[in-house]
Amino acid sequence: MQEKQSALLRGALSLLLVCAMLVSFASVVAAEQRSISNPDGAFGLPPVAETWSFFHPDTYKAGEEILKIVLDQAFVTGKANSDRIIELLNLTPLILYDEELPERVVNPKEGATAWLEYFVEQGLGQVYVCLRPAPDFREIPGTAYEFVIVIAQNDGKQRSIPVQHYYYPETGIVYSHSGLAQTGFNLDLKNFIVLTGADGFQRDLGYNLLYDFLAPLIFTYINTIRFPFEYDGKEWMLQIWKGNYWRSNGGEIGLYHRALDENFQWDCSDKQLPMSLAISEGERQIFALPSVMHWWRSGFYFTTKRIPAAKLTMDATIQFDDQAMLNALLISIEENKPDTFTYGTDGLTLTFCWKNTR
Repeated sequence: MQEKQSALLRGALSLLLVCAMLVSFASVVAAEQRSISNPDGAFGLPPVAETWSFFHPDTYKAGEEILKIVLDQAFVTGKANSDRIIELLNLTPLILYDEELPERVVNPKEGATAWLEYFVEQGLGQVYVCLRPAPDFREIPGTAYEFVIVIAQNDGKQRSIPVQHYYYPETGIVYSHSGLAQTGFNLDLKNFIVLTGADGFQRDLGYNLLYDFLAPLIFTYINTIRFPFEYDGKEWMLQIWKGNYWRSNGGEIGLYHRALDENFQWDCSDKQLPMSLAISEGERQIFALPSVMHWWRSGFYFTTKRIPAAKLTMDATIQFDDQAMLNALLISIEENKPDTFTYGTDGLTLTFCWKNTR
């Protein structure tokens, strides 16, 4: 029970972080504040404001600017400039490990009740969002910084809560293994792309044909190809999608398996393989995602322009670790591919291009 409470609490704290990023998006303070943009600055947070609010008033101006840029990209012009978002993120106060804030709130393993009791006893003042270096986090390429929620308490003390959400300044990606706030999705803020996490809740849901059949109900209009094959005593399937996903255009690569006597539901693959994905409209590349370990490599570019699936091209690579698995898939590709699907292999790496299905 305590583990479930802890999981729920961590999810709630993660949701709080995402809300903080969208509503207040970092405690942007004086120029001399230590940050990614100014690593030699001094650490320090603004004092608790005399007029109480959950997030410090200094953060709302930055939050308003962030929201305006995101909404402009998704709903107004589709041509927003993301440089300002990255600039604001890079001004987020930077903590050097436990140097400034050595104390931590109650261990999450002690359960949600302990957290709530702690907050009631200590008093909750205002919340800031900070970053701290995370050199040991190597989930995706690049230099990672972990988001930390800093609570300025009514007693004048500050406590920090690392929330296992990470920012990569080189690429603008905000990432969590299970997705931001446990949603299964991450953000590439530099390019306005939604990415799928490797261990989101969707992995527990599996896949069946109803997902595609009901997709138009959530304004998702996609083309798909399925490549079923047998390998290692199971039925496997590589499935690919491309098309329009509500306010975005993108594509997906999914790997699934099930027992040979199962006829409806697929399980998401417990095997992850290096996958890359690129989506283009004609000669114009919309986005390109580098190769990372995944079972569901996907990207969705937010824009006001809805591009029909038939006009999108998908280019991808998958690196297998077993020749027998690749050979079984290649037989299925030959049996199921449309004329607009081309492919090749280089050792254990499969490369393919899917232009349209018309």
